[in-house]
Amino acid sequence: MKTWIAEVISVGDELVSGQRLDTNAQWISQQLNELGIRTAFHSTVGDNLDLSQTVFRNAAARADIVVCTGGLGPTADDLTREVIARTAGVPLERRDEVVAHIRQMYRIRNREMPLSNLVQADFPAGATVIDNPEGTAPGIDFTFLPAAGHHRQCRIFALPGVPAELKQMWSLSVRPALQRMTGASSVIVHRTLHVFGEGESKIESMLPDLVARGNDPVTGITASAATITLRVSASGTNGAECEEKIAPVLNTIRERLGDLVYGADGQTLADVVIGKLKQRGQTLAVIDAGLHGDVASALAVADHDRSVLRNAILPAAQSFATYCDPQNGAHGIPPLQNAAARIKDQSNADFGIAIGPLNRDPGKIERGEATFDVTAIKVGSDGEVFTSDDRYVYRGHSSWRQQRAVKQVLNQLRFMIG
Repeated sequence: MKTWIAEVISVGDELVSGQRLDTNAQWISQQLNELGIRTAFHSTVGDNLDLSQTVFRNAAARADIVVCTGGLGPTADDLTREVIARTAGVPLERRDEVVAHIRQMYRIRNREMPLSNLVQADFPAGATVIDNPEGTAPGIDFTFLPAAGHHRQCRIFALPGVPAELKQMWSLSVRPALQRMTGASSVIVHRTLHVFGEGESKIESMLPDLVARGNDPVTGITASAATITLRVSASGTNGAECEEKIAPVLNTIRERLGDLVYGADGQTLADVVIGKLKQRGQTLAVIDAGLHGDVASALAVADHDRSVLRNAILPAAQSFATYCDPQNGAHGIPPLQNAAARIKDQSNADFGIAIGPLNRDPGKIERGEATFDVTAIKVGSDGEVFTSDDRYVYRGHSSWRQQRAVKQVLNQLRFMIG
C-alpha cells in the first residue's frame, strides 16, 4: 500500500509576521488525513518571489502532493501563480474562460473590474483550472514532472486563502481529484485518551513499549497545562479496520494507567464531572474563596442544560468566614466542611464543594508554600455524610498553574462522585 506524502504551504506576509493565525493549514491537514494522506511538512513563506520559489522547489522534491493557500489575488504581492511557473520552468498563459468568469463575477456585484484582476486568469502552461464558484481567484492544479528537473512527480493544488472559498473548492474539486489520484486506498483514524495526576515522563515510563517508534498503531504523548494526552493513530483500508487496530492499545493504556485516565477524544475534567452527576440525577453547589470562580466557570461550560450546577458563590473574605462557622451547634467540624455543607444545604444540592483561600504571594509560590484546601461533601441515601478533604500546592509554570489548580479540584470531585 503506497503511503502518500503531502506538504501544506501557506503564503503571505501576514502569516509569517504573526498578524494572522493560519487556520487553513490545520484544516487542510485534517482533510488530507481523512483521505489517508500523511502530511509530513508544513511550510509558511512571505510574499517574496525567490524565497517562495525555494519553498516550492523543496516541496516538489519531497512530497507527492502539495496544497498551497494564498497568493492568488490580483495585487503585486500575489505571486503564487508566477512561483509555480518559474519552479516548473514553464510560461504563464492567460485563459480566456477564466477572464470571462472574473468579468461575470464583477457584473453580478454591479462593479467595474479593475484591469489588475486579469492576472488571476494567468496559469502555468499545462495547469488545470480549479473553479471558484463564488470568488474571482480560481485555483491551480499542476503536476511537476521528473522531466522538468524534479526528483519525483508532485501534484500541487493552489487555492485562495479565503477560508470559505478554499473549503468550497476543496469539496467540489480537490477532494474528488485526490480520491481519484490515490484510489482512496486508506484512511487514518486517531483516538485520544486524557490523563491527569502524573507528569509526562512518568506516564511514558508506564507505557514504554507503546510509545516506541515504529509501532502500528502509533502512540504519541503530549502535555498541556498538566493534562497528558495519549494519541493512538492507525491506518487501514477503512475506519472499521483502524478502530480494530486501535481498540487493544486503548485497553492496554487504561489497564496500565487506571484512574489516571479520566476521559477520551477531547473530554475535559469538567465534562466528566458533569456527565457523572447527570447520569445519577444529582446536583452540585460551589463556594470558592481561592480560585476566582474558575472551577464553577469550567463546570458551567460543561453543564449545557444547566441541570447540574445549582449554585456558585465567589464570596468576600468576611462572608466566606460566615460560611465556615459551625451550623446548628455542630462544633468540632473543620471550617471548610462547614462551608461545603452550608452551600450544599442552602442550594438544596446533592454535593457541596468549598475551595479555601489562597495566598498568591510570589515568594510563597516560588517556595512551594502557597496552598489551598478543598472539601467536597455529600449525604448518602442512608443519611451518612461523606467528605473528601485535600490540600494542594499552587505550583507549576505561571502560564498554567491556575488551570492546574482548577483541574485538581475537578479531579477530586471526579473521584468522590465515583
